[in-house]
Amino acid sequence: MLAARVVESAEVEAWCKGLLQGLPAGCPRAVSRPLIERLAGSERKPAAIREAVAWCLKLGNEPFARELIEAIPEGERLPIDWINLGVALGGEGRFSEALEATEHAVQGADEHRPWVLNNVAWFRAHLRPEAPAEERVAWLAAVREAQRLLEAQRPQGWTTPMSYFIGTEAELLRLGGDLQGALAAVDRAVAVHSGIPYQLLIRSKVLAAMGRPTDARAAAEEALRKAHPESDQAAKATRLLATIA
Repeated sequence: MLAARVVESAEVEAWCKGLLQGLPAGCPRAVSRPLIERLAGSERKPAAIREAVAWCLKLGNEPFARELIEAIPEGERLPIDWINLGVALGGEGRFSEALEATEHAVQGADEHRPWVLNNVAWFRAHLRPEAPAEERVAWLAAVREAQRLLEAQRPQGWTTPMSYFIGTEAELLRLGGDLQGALAAVDRAVAVHSGIPYQLLIRSKVLAAMGRPTDARAAAEEALRKAHPESDQAAKATRLLATIA
């Protein structure tokens, strides 16, 4: 009887993963959630939760990712849990909470340091876009250090986070008024991994500030097409389009 339950459990897990792999990135969250929930299991064991969270973030279901991580007692959370919690909260536009969660991972293993450095800078930039120049310079130095460390580590799939890190650099340069530098950074980020919506939003803002509304609108429209329809990024793209002449 126990063996039968183990076999059944393994079959269900494989079945869920197969269905999740077939879902498009922009599928409704109401569609992906039941499958991810089944994968997480009724007992909500940390290992199963972490796998489920990875699927949440892949399919743009940040609210459910946050809910799952919050089911892990704080004392049992690993640095990656705090980092992913920050990512999920940031995806919901809750940057203050995202920063607080990410800072819990500061004392984690060195392998997570690039993500902590980048994400802390990203959240701080969103919370204080008009921060003094010296603070923005410090954030930019941290992001470039994150890129250097990631380049040295080269973990599996490292090019995708590298693209995000370069995107953070672009946003900090934009906030500092270096539009040419920001545009060059966005181009580098897209060359590493194309089509990330928030990078297209940065491009749109830069082009609008440079007096290129047609190109800015095209970038914002592409961001809207690529963003999850229920995401904060889609909402931002919609608002941005309304401001471009």
